[in-house]
Amino acid sequence: MDAIRSRFGPAGVTDFVADHHPAGTYTDDTQMTLCVAHALIRCGHQSLDDLMRKMAREFVVWSQSSDNNRAPGTTCMAGCRNLITGIPWQEAGIASSKGCGSAMRTAPIGLFYHDNERKLIEVARASSLPTHGHPTALASAAAT
Repeated sequence: MDAIRSRFGPAGVTDFVADHHPAGTYTDDTQMTLCVAHALIRCGHQSLDDLMRKMAREFVVWSQSSDNNRAPGTTCMAGCRNLITGIPWQEAGIASSKGCGSAMRTAPIGLFYHDNERKLIEVARASSLPTHGHPTALASAAAT
């Protein structure tokens, strides 16, 4: 608190703060969450494979965007590079990675499939595979 108050005053942080990016800029986690949301909006009632191919394309577009300048995770970027080379979404993820990338982007899945727990878990687990292939990552995506 002392460091925060010395930088921002006695009330602390009371508004958006510009640091390395303009004030109000959101993180790479939010950018990937938006990719998931866009895929669900466009394909959420289609087959799992159709949905996941769309989600993988959204991840690739994000990975190549000039807006992708917010310290994206190395595993997410490696998975996207695998997708770019043509590796299928089911196999593109880094098998040894159990990082947070899968869990941090699943909120739209919970909202979209709120009334279908079986489908929610299936899609959440699948959403991990383009970037994170470790069973722990799949479980964390389903848990969140």
